[in-house]
Amino acid sequence: MPHNLALSHHLSRSRNSEYCADLGCLLGISSSHTARTCMTQQVVQPKSEPWTYFLIRLLFKFVLKIFYGSIIVENEHYIPPNGTPAIICSNHTNSLTDAILLIAAVPSKRRNLLRMTAKDTQFGKKTFTSWLIESVGTVPIKRRQEHGDSVDNMLVMTSLVESLRVGDCVCLFPEGMSRYHPGMAPLKTGVARIVSDTLSAEKDNPLFELTLVTCSITYMHRERFRSDVLVSFSPPVKLRPKDFPQLIQPVDFSVIRSLTAFMQSQISSGTIDAPDWKTVRVAKLAARMYAPLGTRMTLGDHVRVTRVFSDAFSGVTSRKWEESVKDEGGWVSDTSAKKEELVIRDSVAPATQEASQEYRERLAKDLGEYQDLLAHLGIKDERIRRALPRPFLFYRIVIRVVWMAILLAISIPGLLLWLPVYLTTSYAVWRFKMSGPIWDTFDEIAQYKMIYGLGAGAVA
Repeated sequence: MPHNLALSHHLSRSRNSEYCADLGCLLGISSSHTARTCMTQQVVQPKSEPWTYFLIRLLFKFVLKIFYGSIIVENEHYIPPNGTPAIICSNHTNSLTDAILLIAAVPSKRRNLLRMTAKDTQFGKKTFTSWLIESVGTVPIKRRQEHGDSVDNMLVMTSLVESLRVGDCVCLFPEGMSRYHPGMAPLKTGVARIVSDTLSAEKDNPLFELTLVTCSITYMHRERFRSDVLVSFSPPVKLRPKDFPQLIQPVDFSVIRSLTAFMQSQISSGTIDAPDWKTVRVAKLAARMYAPLGTRMTLGDHVRVTRVFSDAFSGVTSRKWEESVKDEGGWVSDTSAKKEELVIRDSVAPATQEASQEYRERLAKDLGEYQDLLAHLGIKDERIRRALPRPFLFYRIVIRVVWMAILLAISIPGLLLWLPVYLTTSYAVWRFKMSGPIWDTFDEIAQYKMIYGLGAGAVA
C-alpha cells in the first residue's frame, strides 16, 4: 500500500539497521532489504516532494478555492523551512477537510511535504477518499473508538519519531478525533510524548532542534459553499535537548501534561472556543454589531473580536498570549519570535470581570431574541442600521429585480449544466446526514460536498 511504502522510506533512513529490520518486517517489507538500505544511507538529506503529492496538493487547492470564498493564512512565516524537524498541531472540527486545508495552506517553499495521520479505518477501501489519504503518504492511527482499550500504536509512533529525526514535518490533530462542537476537546498527550521520545533519541546531538508549531483553524460556516476560512499559525517553540532536559526520558507525566496544556492554550487562543452553539451565535451577532458592514477589518481580527465576545458571554477572562505561557509552564525557547499581544482582549478584560453573570445572561438573551426576530423577518442586522425613505427603497427594489432578470437569463445555460452536480451532491449529503447523529456526521459534510461535487462535475 502507498502508506507502507512511505513508511519504508523513513525506515531506510534510520541509523539502526536491526531496528529498521524489525519495523520493516512488521510492515511486510523484506528485512534484509530494509537493513541493507539503512546501512548504506547514513547521510540524510531533506526529502524531495513526490510527484503524487505535488499533483494532489494542486487538486486540493483547486477544490478548496471553489468551495470556500476565501482562505486567509496568517503567520505562515512561523513554519520552519524544509529539512527542519517540525510538528504542526491543529484543532480538528471538519474531518478530512482540515488535513486538506493544511496541505494546501502550508507554502511549498516552506514545506514541500507534510506527513499526515488519519484513523486506520480510512485505509484499504475502494473509495476516492481512501485513495486520497493513502496517496499523500498518510500514516494510519488506531483509535479506541474502533479498536477498544487494547489499542497499540507503538509502531506508528516510533515511525513518526524517526520521520522527525530525519527532518520531516509531521501534522497531528491532538484532539484525537474530528468533532462538530463549538469548543475544543481536551488534547491527548500523544504529541507531547512524541516530542519527548524525539528529544530523548537525539539527546546526544547538541545541534538537534525540534520546532513545535500550533495552528488554529476557524470556519465561518464549515459546510457552506463560498464561506470563509482562517488558518492562523502561532509563534513556534524550538525544543532542544539541552534547553529542555525535563523532556528527556524518564520524564515526569506532569511535564507531558504541562506541554499539552500549553498547546491547548495556544490553539484555543486563535479560534472561537465556546461552551455551546448559543454562545457562538450571540458572539457572532455582537461582533457584527461592534464592527458592522463596511468596517475595514481582516478576517483574523474579526475572529479575534468574536472570540472576545464569546469569552465575555462565557464568563472567561481574556488574557495576553504571554500571560497564558507563564501559567502553562513557560514553554518558550525562541526569543526571536514575536509574542502576539492581543490588545483588544486586554481592553475588554476589566469590563468582563466587573460584569455580573446576571447582566451577561440578560444581554445574551436580548441578543438571541433580536437574532431570532431578524431570522424570522429574513433580514440581516446591517440592513437596519439606519432608516431609508420609502421611495428610495422602492427604487432599489426595482433596480435589483431588473438586474436579477438579466443575470438569470445569462446564467440559465450554466444552471442547467450544473444542475446534475447540485442534485447529486445534495442527495449524497442528505443520505449521509441520516446515517448518524449530528455530532458524528455534521463535521464531514464539507468533505462529502467537495468530493461528490468534484466527481459529479467531472462526469458532467
